[in-house]
Amino acid sequence: MSASPPLHGTCIVWQGRGLLILGEPGSGKSSFALECIDQGAALVADDAVVVSAAPDAPLASAPETLRGLLALRDLGILSLPCAESAPLSMVVRLADNVGRSTEVIGAHALPCLTFPRTYPVRLALVRHLIQAASIADAWLAEDWRPERVPA
Repeated sequence: MSASPPLHGTCIVWQGRGLLILGEPGSGKSSFALECIDQGAALVADDAVVVSAAPDAPLASAPETLRGLLALRDLGILSLPCAESAPLSMVVRLADNVGRSTEVIGAHALPCLTFPRTYPVRLALVRHLIQAASIADAWLAEDWRPERVPA
């Protein structure tokens, strides 16, 4: 497996599915991850997410020096139990707009939700999608199916 340079983001695993959280510095990635962890998710990586190529899905992990650490702006660093890695199933992008799209990670196009850090139902929405048998099928949208990106 080959690894690319780490992505600036946070990754959690929930029911065996990796969720990559992206956004600008200060957008609330770590805070949102902690909300998910409070509901049963586990930390994989914070601040730097190493993504390795794998046949079925990109595999996310943390650099050894950051494993188990979650940095909360202005509050400090928490040491948390963590998962060693997770196959990525979905991307959340914290930004000023709301929408759905796909995000290319390695050789895979993954479903991507975009919403602001204050979006009122973000936790419930992500939990519903993670618990669905198929994230793409939960939307009933043909154009939102993860697929392998041609090389």
